[in-house]
Amino acid sequence: AHARARAVGRGSPRVRTPLRPRALFSPARPAAAAMHFGEDVGAFASALGELYERNRGDGSVWLTVKRTAFKSKAARRKAKRAATEAGLSRAQVAAAAASGGAGEGEFACLVRATDGDKKISLTVRAAQRAHFQSTLAALMRERASALKKRDRTKDKAAKKRAKR
Repeated sequence: AHARARAVGRGSPRVRTPLRPRALFSPARPAAAAMHFGEDVGAFASALGELYERNRGDGSVWLTVKRTAFKSKAARRKAKRAATEAGLSRAQVAAAAASGGAGEGEFACLVRATDGDKKISLTVRAAQRAHFQSTLAALMRERASALKKRDRTKDKAAKKRAKR
């Protein structure tokens, strides 16, 4: 239950609650095994295929893509300082800080996939983008077979009724 107590040296009373074990709120879950494939699209595609295969019957695979410059915090801070000293606008300073001083051609995408137990990631440079997209599209066509086909008979019957 709650216990009332006075704060030491202060005049306002506070309510103290007993500490609860952390395990009640967030059960301890083992960390997912992570693997980074660098820029090897083929190895990432085969690992992603295995991930889809493991979760074929039931389960999910989450795939996220995020643009990144892979610059350190120090490089971003240095680029922001240089942009501020050059007298650029606030938007330009923010863009320079986000990119870490990298030009537009230096950005890459960080691709991550997980099923909750296993995590894999890949760095896709601008030059590899078309190859990665075609590889991913082929993999999705091949492995995304758990999707249900749309029942078109109900749609056709509804359209016939609407015409009458």
